[in-house]
Amino acid sequence: MLPAPPQRKLFHRFIDHLSNWYLRRSRRRFWVEAGSSDEEDADKNAAYDTLYQVLVKLSRLLAPFVPFVAEVMHQNLVRTVDSDAPESVHHCDWPVTDSVDEVLNSEMALVLRLVSLGHAARNQANRKLRQPLSEIAFAVGLDKERDVVMRYADLIGDELNVKNVRLLDVTAEVVSYQLKPLPKQLGQKYGSQFPQLRNAILGLDPREASAKLQAGKSVEVEVKGEKLEILPDEVEVIVEAKEGFSTASEG
Repeated sequence: MLPAPPQRKLFHRFIDHLSNWYLRRSRRRFWVEAGSSDEEDADKNAAYDTLYQVLVKLSRLLAPFVPFVAEVMHQNLVRTVDSDAPESVHHCDWPVTDSVDEVLNSEMALVLRLVSLGHAARNQANRKLRQPLSEIAFAVGLDKERDVVMRYADLIGDELNVKNVRLLDVTAEVVSYQLKPLPKQLGQKYGSQFPQLRNAILGLDPREASAKLQAGKSVEVEVKGEKLEILPDEVEVIVEAKEGFSTASEG
C-alpha cells in the first residue's frame, strides 16, 4: 500500500531535502577524522546523531505504507544497537511532533528557493556550476527576506559557486520589462477599441505596470476619455536580462 498522492509528495520532498540538501551540505562534517579536535568531533557526532534520529523516525512514518522497507530500516538502525527496543517497527508508537522551529524552517525554505533560482539562471546562461562567478544579486519583497539573504550569504554563495552575494535595490538594475497586450483576450473583450487600447497599454510605465500585473492586480488605462481596467491575464509581461546578466524569477 502506498500513501495517497498528497502524502506521497510530502515524503518525496522530505527525502529529497534530506539527501540533496542536509546530507550533501554536511559531507565535510561526516568526513572529519576522529580526534581532529574536540569541536570538530562534537560537530561530527551531532551530524550523525541528527541523521540517525531522522531515519529512525522516518522508518516509523513509512511503516504503514512500505512495511517491509521500514522493517529492514528498523532492524538495521535500532535492533542492532538496542536489544531492548521493540522487535518490529510495527510495534513502535507513531512519532509525535516535538517543538518545531517554524522560523528556521521558513528561512531555509527561502534559501532553497533562492538557490534553485540561482541554478536556473546559471543554466539559462549555460554556465556550469564548476565555473566560479563574480556575484549573484537577489530582489526580494520583504525586509525579513532581505535579512535572510544576507545572513545565509555564505551558504548561498558556496552552493552556487559565486564570490559575492548581494541584494538588489531595484530590479531595474539588471532586467527590463516589456508589456505585450494579448489580442485574443483584449480583442474579444473590446473589439474595435483594441488598437487604441494597445497603444494605451504600451504607453504605461512598464516596470510599474509589470509589478502590479505580476502581483495579480489590474492596471487602468484611458481610451477616448473612458477608463478601462486591464486584468493580469490580458497582458503578457516579458522580463529580459540586461547585457551581462542572466535572470530567473518566481512569483
